[in-house]
Amino acid sequence: MHLERKTIEKDEDYLRQVSKPVDFKSNDWKSTIEKLDYFCKHDDLNMMAMASVQVGIPLRLIYLKKTDLNRLEDDYNEEKKLINPRIIKREGLTKYWEACASCGNYTGLVERPYKIQVEYFDTAEEKHIEEFVGFPATVISHEIDHLDGTLHLDIALEIQELTEEERKELRKKEPYQIIQKSGEYTPTKQRINPKMLKEFVKEFPIHKGKKAKPYIILLDGYTGMGKTTVSKELAKQDNSIILNNDEVRAFLNDYKDTTNLKDQLQKYRLKRLLLNKNSCICDSCLCHNYEDKLKYYQSLGYPYYIIRLECSEETVKERLEKRTVNKDNASIATFDNYLWLKENVKRVPLERIDFTMNTEEDIKSQVKEFLNKIHL
Repeated sequence: MHLERKTIEKDEDYLRQVSKPVDFKSNDWKSTIEKLDYFCKHDDLNMMAMASVQVGIPLRLIYLKKTDLNRLEDDYNEEKKLINPRIIKREGLTKYWEACASCGNYTGLVERPYKIQVEYFDTAEEKHIEEFVGFPATVISHEIDHLDGTLHLDIALEIQELTEEERKELRKKEPYQIIQKSGEYTPTKQRINPKMLKEFVKEFPIHKGKKAKPYIILLDGYTGMGKTTVSKELAKQDNSIILNNDEVRAFLNDYKDTTNLKDQLQKYRLKRLLLNKNSCICDSCLCHNYEDKLKYYQSLGYPYYIIRLECSEETVKERLEKRTVNKDNASIATFDNYLWLKENVKRVPLERIDFTMNTEEDIKSQVKEFLNKIHL
C-alpha cells in the first residue's frame, strides 16, 4: 500500500468520509499499522499527529507524534497508536490556532474540550480507557474529528491563511488558551453535521479562484427587486461566486431547515471561498439587521461593496405574481411580504452605499459600470 497525504485541494470528498472501525479478525490490519507508522516517522512535515484517513487509509486509526505543547519544536516522537478511539466524556473549554496537514496554510481558531476520556485499543488489541488533559485533548479531538469526516475549518471561530512562520508568530501572540478546566463542554460554535457538510460541499464546491485580492459584494433590496438577476450578471462579468440563500433553502428541505443552520452553512462557504481567492456575491436581503451583518463582513477582513437596488412597486408586484418556486428561487414571498418589508425594515443608509442600480433598466451596462468603478 502506497501512502500519500490527502489534501482539501484535491481530495476533500475523500477526507469527508466516515472511517470504518478496525476489524481485529482481519489479517492485514497489523501491516496497515506498520505502513502508517513508517509514514509518520519519515514524512518531512513537522506534524503533531495523523489520522490514517489523511494518508489514504479510511480506518479508525490515530498516530500521536507530539502532544507536549512545550516540546513542539523538539525532534521527538511519542509513537502512540490509538485504534478505534472514541471520546466518551468531554469537560471544560480551550482555544487554539490549529493547523492541519490536509488543509495547507489554512489556520483556524478552534474551541476544544480541556479534558477528554477516550476509549481505544492498542496494537496488542488491549482495550484502554484513558483521560487526556489540556493540549493532548486538543490534538486527539482534532484527529478523531478526521475519522468522522470533519475538518478543523468546519468548526473554527476564525480562519486565516498563514505561512508556517506567520502561524508561529500568531501562536506567540495568542497562545493555547484554557477557558475553563471543568464543567460541561459548551463550545461557542455548534458543529454542523459532518454528513450534511459533505453533501453541502459536494452541492456547492469550494472552487479555487484567481482573485489576487478577493472582495464581497452585498445587495441592499427588498424581495422582488431583482437581487438574483443582478447577482447572475455580476457573476458572469466578474467571475465571482454567488451565495444564493434560496439554493441553500432548497438544499436544506430534507433537513428541516432553520435560519441558523442556513446562515452557518453560508458563512462557512463564504470564508472558504474567500480564502480560495474567490470574490463572492451575497444574494440575500442585506436590509434585515444590516448593522449586525455589516459588522460580521467587516470582521472577515476583506473589502466589501454595497449595491442598492431600486425598482417601482408596480414592477415588483408583477414579478412576484409570476414567481415560481424552483432551485434558484425557493422563496414563496408575495407582494404583501414586499409591502411589509418596505413598511417595517430599514434599508442601508445612502451614505454607506457604494453604487445604485435600477433593475428596470439595462442591468448589464450598470454592472459593467459598477465593476469599472471598484477596479479603478
